[in-house]
Amino acid sequence: MGSIQWNCPMPIGVAQLDEQHWGLHRHLWRLLRTLETVPFGALPEYRFIQLYEKTFEHFRTEEAFLQTIGYPDLVAHRFAHEKILDGFREGMSRWNAPSTPSLAELVEDFGKMTQHHYDEADCAFATWLEEKL
Repeated sequence: MGSIQWNCPMPIGVAQLDEQHWGLHRHLWRLLRTLETVPFGALPEYRFIQLYEKTFEHFRTEEAFLQTIGYPDLVAHRFAHEKILDGFREGMSRWNAPSTPSLAELVEDFGKMTQHHYDEADCAFATWLEEKL
């Protein structure tokens, strides 16, 4: 998890979204620490599913906000969210099959996808919002 670093300075400037970003980041870190100590069992799987659900909820909240403020790249942003969720679902469908990544690797991949999205797409809308205000 040391390779996952946020390049865009947090916060974005929207309290609810900033709170959700930090919450997702903390959840991801806790899950990886759990996987280091308890690599198997229901607890890590449950937390991974929770991470997906929290991410899904955050994306919908963020999209509603972007629609409300008239963000011009909303469609692309929405597609980026769907790509992340699709990657998550694909990883979960492959997990526990022969020659597939461990849950820790799936979490790391998910973390990298969300990091990239935050650094690119979320920082772009934060810049746009700042210029608009």
